[in-house]
Amino acid sequence: MKGTFFQKPLEFGLVIHGESWQQGDHIKGSLIVKNHGPENLDLSATGITLALGNLKKYKAKDPEAFTILGETFFNEGVLVDMGEERTLDWDFQLANDCAITEKTSSLFIICGEKDDYFGGGQMQLQINPENSLTQFLEIFKNFFKFQVKAIKNKNGFIEAKMVAPDSKELGAVEQLMLNMRMNGDDMDLKYTFKVNRVSYGAAGEISAKAKKEEYSQSLKPKQFRLFGDAPNQDGIIEAIGEVIEQVKTKSAFWDQKKEGE
Repeated sequence: MKGTFFQKPLEFGLVIHGESWQQGDHIKGSLIVKNHGPENLDLSATGITLALGNLKKYKAKDPEAFTILGETFFNEGVLVDMGEERTLDWDFQLANDCAITEKTSSLFIICGEKDDYFGGGQMQLQINPENSLTQFLEIFKNFFKFQVKAIKNKNGFIEAKMVAPDSKELGAVEQLMLNMRMNGDDMDLKYTFKVNRVSYGAAGEISAKAKKEEYSQSLKPKQFRLFGDAPNQDGIIEAIGEVIEQVKTKSAFWDQKKEGE
């Protein structure tokens, strides 16, 4: 990725190595600064910022649009003469649970003067879930027939909104919110099912009410990964199956009540 930006009298040539990244990756690049003005300029307050941007505020150029995650500036005393260039190489390590790119927020690389985030240039980054999380979701969809409707960041997790298959066993399940993150080498999972359950009134009336049912898992690497990037398909199916079986049992009970109405 490349971009050219101007913050008079400086011209910025921003180079980012790559087009998309996963959580935990390194993002590397360089910033070439050229001075078009008549005087020498100090570059110690000029450089690169890694930030999480609220996209609505970013479009409105709200000063509160960005949360700063990292900065790299030229060393103290570095000058750029009239017509000369200086190059700054930079490298940011993304956290394993960093925010992914979604419809309301995204990571950005910003170049220019320190704290002036709209005066120079900004480039939006495409950050995808860590590979093991993506593989986990794919296996969930393929073997358990849940469909992913949306993915977003939520409180340090990636939250996938999922719809259960149209089956008798899971007939009471309206929705699953699956929260995932890498916690060091482990995978943390929180399942929140929205399930219709039978409710008995004071006069003996029977009705169905939606309730939340929550389950948590923390998987060790050998449970979801064989070697390198290869997923442990059997381990993932077993882990998901343990949760689904609990929901199935309750769903079957609900179906019997429903059929008896």
